[in-house]
Amino acid sequence: MKVSLLPLQHDDLIRVRCDGPLAGETDGSNALETLLGPRCYSHKVLLDVGRSPSVTTSGIGWLVGMHRQFMKAGGRLILYAVTPQVMDVLNFACVAPQLDIASGEAKAAEMARLGVPGANGQPGQGG
Repeated sequence: MKVSLLPLQHDDLIRVRCDGPLAGETDGSNALETLLGPRCYSHKVLLDVGRSPSVTTSGIGWLVGMHRQFMKAGGRLILYAVTPQVMDVLNFACVAPQLDIASGEAKAAEMARLGVPGANGQPGQGG
């Protein structure tokens, strides 16, 4: 899994794109923390996963763990452009309701800026 920083815009949101299958790192490292630094969890990060055709079991664990880290630190991680294949796996694993998921970047930015709850109506949760 490769993550890259997208161009900064005139807001306080950090935009990151993931390329390749969503998978946790086998060496214990964290691609997002490596890219953004150890204090990234207190920020609002929009993660474009539109170029991720699949998600592994370690990727599911990574996403849930990242969501928890961001919530604990007062930040927020919002996934957007989730492919149907990845969404099917997240739903099958019953983790989609635990994550913040938006249909596109504009909706993700709105959720982050306004503190809009996810589809299940709970702040910090998406669906």
